[in-house]
This record gives sequence, C-alpha cells and structure tokens, in this order.
Amino acid sequence: MGRLFEITCNAGLAVARLGMAIAAWSLLATPAVAAPAPAAPVSWEFLAEIKEQAWAWGSEADPALDGNRLYIPLGGGGLAVYDVADPSNPERLFHGDDSYFGSQPGAIAVRGNVGYLALPPDGQIVELDFSDPSNPRLGARFANIELIEQLSLVGNRLYVVESSNGSAPGGVSVFDTTVTPPALLGAYYVDLLDPGFFVTENHQVLLARTPATGDDTPGIQVVDMATPSSPQVVGNWTSKRPGNITDMAVAGTQLMCSAYWGGLWVLDATDLANMKALDYYDLDAVEAHADAVAVWSPYVILARSAPSSSNRQFEVVRIDAGKVEYEDRIAAERWPTSVHVAGDLAVLGDSADVDGDGWFDEKHLRLYRVSGGVSGPVPGLGAAGALVLVGGLATVLLRGSRRRAVSLAPAARGAGHGW
Repeated sequence: MGRLFEITCNAGLAVARLGMAIAAWSLLATPAVAAPAPAAPVSWEFLAEIKEQAWAWGSEADPALDGNRLYIPLGGGGLAVYDVADPSNPERLFHGDDSYFGSQPGAIAVRGNVGYLALPPDGQIVELDFSDPSNPRLGARFANIELIEQLSLVGNRLYVVESSNGSAPGGVSVFDTTVTPPALLGAYYVDLLDPGFFVTENHQVLLARTPATGDDTPGIQVVDMATPSSPQVVGNWTSKRPGNITDMAVAGTQLMCSAYWGGLWVLDATDLANMKALDYYDLDAVEAHADAVAVWSPYVILARSAPSSSNRQFEVVRIDAGKVEYEDRIAAERWPTSVHVAGDLAVLGDSADVDGDGWFDEKHLRLYRVSGGVSGPVPGLGAAGALVLVGGLATVLLRGSRRRAVSLAPAARGAGHGW
C-alpha cells in the first residue's frame, strides 16, 4: 500500500530487476528513441497546489476529476472534495475522515452527483450522493471483493478490478448501477499481480498483465464483457520488451502505456484483437520509472519517479505518426504518482513521506493551465470492439502495491500503477 522504494530495504530486489531489464534490453534490435535537446511547444501556467494528509489505502489512490469537482481519496485521512471551477483558487467543499465512511476510502468513480467509493479494508463499495458536495450522503454498501484496486463507470455499469491475494485470482466484476444496491452482472477472473484496466464504451476490457518474475512477459489481455455473464477473451498483446504496464491512455487509435522501467510504449489499437507496437521511448536514467500517463494531443505526459530527487519529474513527449520525440520536463519536488488532463486543466500529483517511515503520508496536487496542444476529446475508434474515448480524454490507471482510483465520467479521466 504505497510502500516507497527504499534502497536500504529493497536494494536486492531493485538491483535484480534493473539487471534483468538491462540484460534483456541489450539483446533487442529495435533502438530506443533518443531524446533531443528540450523544446517547449506546450505552455504550462502554474495555478495552485492542494495538499492533503493521506496514508494506508489512500496514500496513492488516484483522484477523480469530474466536471468542476476534484475528489481525493485519502485512506486513513478519509476523502476530500474540491471545487476547481476557478483552478487558481480551489475551494475545499468537504473533508471527512475514515470514521465518516466507516472504513478507509480507496478507489473512487464519480459521474455527476453519483459516486462509488471503495472501502478496501472491508472489501466493499459504498454509494455516495454528492447533490450537496459539502455533505455527501452515504447510500447502500455492496460487493464482497477482498482487494479492490480500481473502479470505472461506463454507461450504466460499474467495473471493479481486484488483485490476486495469493490464494485466489483477481479479475473484473461488473455491476448494474440502475438498481440499488448495484447488482452483480458477471465477472472475469484471472491471476493479476498488478492489475490495471481500460474499458471502452463497447465494454471491451483491457487488462495489463504484469510479470510476476523477470522471466515473464508483460502484455495486455482484451476481454469482451458486453455480456458480463459470459466474458470472452478476444485478444492478447505481448511485449517484446521488459516492463510493467502501470497506466494506459488513449490518443485516437493509439494506446499509450507507461511501462515502469520500460518507459513509454505506443501501440496501434485500431484492432484490439491484433494490437501492434509502434514505438518505444526509454527514460534517460537507469533508475527512472514511468508511473502514469495522460494525453494532451499530440503530446503525452509521463509521471516519472526515481529514488533520487533529480530524476523525479513530469516528462512531456510528442507523438508524431506513432513515433515519440522528447519535448520538455516539469520538475517534481516529491514522488510523481498521477497525471490528469481535462480540457485545458492539468492536475499533476505527487506524494511525500513526511515522517520518514518509508510510507507515503502526504498527497500534493498541482494545478496547471495547459496550452499548445489540441484541447478537448481526441476522436477514438468507432468500429465494434475498438477503442473509443468515454467522455473525452480518459486514462485508466493501475497500481498493485499502490492503490488508485478511476472516473470515466464526461470531462473526466480516471485512474493506477505500481511495482
């Protein structure tokens, strides 16, 4: 749950993974994309910063941005809701600690005044009514899922991803939100180490399959859940490079994957049953890893973390005909964990270990006005079974050891990641 990389405790694991990554990459014929001298076609205007105490299940649970409201799950710190209609002066509308919800909040999905909040310690989800955001009303509790990782609202369905717990597989459960409490429609179970997913409006579910060992190959499994009671695997993409897909974002017919040690992977997702790699972008420091990704077409923003502060930043690249070119960087004072872009508003999230115990306990969200790219939704793929944007530029994140949240409501993008 948000454990920091600590050289003293995890040196062996980190060195082993780095060694495997370097050895594998040295055998690959495809060269990495070189980073040219920085240019800055995208303009970033800093507006404000939000700081909240967060720990345990909420230490890295991703915020959900829906309309003019920003919802921030804080685990033991509860949940905070901000009005960002004026992003230069965000107004806190609500804060309730974990006692308000009866458990620690984790992943959250919101559309309009209706929200669904995961309570991972209880294995449940609670309905929330945000008609009065200063006093959200608790509704029915439902689900019985041990390790809830992420939530996504698509149409009248709520998709819930759970990770494997060692004795049981994880998978995706689908609930009907037209009834109260939401009713289970079906589920697809599969062994997931660090689950992440993206759901198209046609109910095709993309699951990032994370390697359990250095010998495994990362990839993406595509599951057709149009009929939730009878899910069908319709595609599998396997990477030729080592990595850990920590996040996905859509740009037209292309799928952007932040791949941890692997940097950024760009896939042609025109046909989900037969996705193809278009390009790879390696980070310029061995210790650096890509944790999250978002799109400001034709640019892509990576949340880039590393043990050393000099390598922590938000990296901006340009995608041109499927090829990646370096553009610019935004310094990060802490560990970058999330990126959200909606309209011309960008929310860059990073976390800090203030008390030095090796766990994140403080969450910072910096708000920027972005210009220079193409504002608004990028058209997705319209064919059956193809990727389409749900409510605009949407990103679905993943996190195994780090809990994240998802909102795919209009004018929002969702949220996980983690090694």
